[in-house]
Amino acid sequence: MSKRGSIYRQPGCATFMIQYYRNGKRVREAVGSDDYRAAQQRLTQRLAQCDRGEAIDIARKSVTIAELWEGLQRHYRINGRKSAECLGRRWKHLEAFFANMQACHVTYDCLEGYVDQRLTEQAANATINRELSALKTAFRLGRKKQTVRQIPDFPHLAERTTPGADSLKTRSMQRSRRTARSCGCVYSSKLGTRSRGARAKS
Repeated sequence: MSKRGSIYRQPGCATFMIQYYRNGKRVREAVGSDDYRAAQQRLTQRLAQCDRGEAIDIARKSVTIAELWEGLQRHYRINGRKSAECLGRRWKHLEAFFANMQACHVTYDCLEGYVDQRLTEQAANATINRELSALKTAFRLGRKKQTVRQIPDFPHLAERTTPGADSLKTRSMQRSRRTARSCGCVYSSKLGTRSRGARAKS
């Protein structure tokens, strides 16, 4: 549009972004619309505000969660993330609750409301945590691109843990010692073997 600003789309994104310079620093802002004329009007407005020295609060025109999610999907494609296929499953649940919500309106209380809803749907704690983790990553990418200013605090549910390898190994050694004692053998924890008839020297 001009040397002072431009309008563009991120690859794979349907909505427009504008770019302009304020006090020598580049500013990128999501328009939140696929209407080019709306993007032109936004850029013209921002350039006029820069000329008048007015403060610009991008958060008032925050991107939606759906737009942040588009950015997350693009990030996964570009970086060849193997877990990209999981995003569809997670978005299926997040979309109904967050899709049209502006990012600046997402609060901890709002996120807890989502958790409560998923729990009533009998979703596992681990599943809910993965969904929220993906959403948090979308916010982090948005902040890097200057489309969001703040990342809300995210709740995290306790997950049931399974015994680790070390714990399983310890239990196996204990069972072997008990078996060795019952048959009169000496168990070697170093070698993981037992020898019949051997006795510890006094």
